[in-house]
Amino acid sequence: MTIRLSPEKGHLTFSSNNATHVFAIARPQGQGGVCPAYKLTVVDASEDHVLLKRICRKYEYKPNKFSRSVAYYLYDSPTATMRDIWVASATGKDDPLPDAKPSPTIERVSNGYEFKWSGVYPSQGGGTLVRTHNRYVRKFEGRNSTLVCKNVLDKNQFSDSASCEGEFLPRLNSNEK
Repeated sequence: MTIRLSPEKGHLTFSSNNATHVFAIARPQGQGGVCPAYKLTVVDASEDHVLLKRICRKYEYKPNKFSRSVAYYLYDSPTATMRDIWVASATGKDDPLPDAKPSPTIERVSNGYEFKWSGVYPSQGGGTLVRTHNRYVRKFEGRNSTLVCKNVLDKNQFSDSASCEGEFLPRLNSNEK
C-alpha cells in the first residue's frame, strides 16, 4: 500500500494492487479553516489498515482566537472507510498540544478492529482519566460498506460515552481495480 498526501488539495490517497481511495484530510492550502498547517504520522499499518495521527499546529484564525488539535484516524481498505477514533482540541493561546497519553493503538480482530484506550484526556486543569473500548466491525450491504462502531466497555466503568460519534472523512474517489 502507498500513501500520498496532496496538501495543495487537502487530499490523502491510499493505493494498493486492488484499489485507490482518496479522502479529504484538510481544506486545500490557502482556503482557510482552523488547520492550515498540519503534520501526518503513520502510527500503525497493515495490508488492510492504516492508523494515522494528524497534528494541527497552533493557528490564530482571528485576532486572539487560537486553535490546535490532535486526531487519530483509522483507514480500512476493505470498506474504503476512514474515520476518527480519538480527537482533542485546545483554543487558548498558551494551551499545550492536546495529545493522547498514552498514544492510541488498535488491534486487528475478526472482521475489524478493537480500540482499547485508558489514559488522560487533555482538558483544562490537567486532564481527565478516560477509558474507551470500541470495536469497529466491517458492514457490507450491496455495494455500500462501512465500519460500524460499538462501545463494548463494561457499563460499570467510567467511559467516554461519545467515543463512537467520530466523524467519517469524506471519500472523494474510489477506484476498485
